[in-house]
Amino acid sequence: AMSPLSAALDLPLDLFRLLEDCDLEAEQSATMQQVQAKPKQVQAKPKATHAPPATAAAGAGSHPSGSALKAVRSTEADRKDILNKHLEDQLKTMKSYTRVNIISTPWDGGCGSSPIDEAKRRGAQKAAEIAKKNTTKLNPRSSITEYTFNPNTALRDFAQSCGMGDHESGTRWVEMWSMVLQVCKDKRDQGSKVFVMRHKDKTLGEEGILGKAQQAEIAMAKRSGFVEGKDLIFVDFN
Repeated sequence: AMSPLSAALDLPLDLFRLLEDCDLEAEQSATMQQVQAKPKQVQAKPKATHAPPATAAAGAGSHPSGSALKAVRSTEADRKDILNKHLEDQLKTMKSYTRVNIISTPWDGGCGSSPIDEAKRRGAQKAAEIAKKNTTKLNPRSSITEYTFNPNTALRDFAQSCGMGDHESGTRWVEMWSMVLQVCKDKRDQGSKVFVMRHKDKTLGEEGILGKAQQAEIAMAKRSGFVEGKDLIFVDFN
């Protein structure tokens, strides 16, 4: 059976799961930073006591009441409504541009020092250059306006503005990238493109593709009709 989100995005479940799994370049980077920044704290074990067994009434009192659960669910629902509204506003702004491009890029590698981490950071830097080069100001007097969606920066800004944690922002990466791809697809006739960051050293990653989500993103772009060499552009970086 398909998950609700994979069905909404019209993705095969195996492709959706591959995208969903990638949450975790972002989360792993953030987690590594937290681990390195904070000393590990060991919580003291409570001393054993010989208290009598809890009564059924006491046990019942340890669970949240029905009204408390409703309040929690209501708060969470309100929060999701705010997130969705924020996302809808961003997509609406994107649709105001003549062309909307999207970038497939590795996460920036966090604070790691391995060759792959350093290569991912260079890929993220190249993505930022491509986004800047292919974005114009939204001016109603211009005949052609162009916006390029860079998930590294766009997701970070979105997460900060909505107070999202690492895991949730990773899940939103999947959702946002898919939704922006749809906007890009709708504007293909206007010259919209998908840019894929790829390392020149093809022995790194999978043929130079370093981001875990990128293979799935490439597959999604091809399913949406983008053609390599025409509007599916591989950008090599050192």
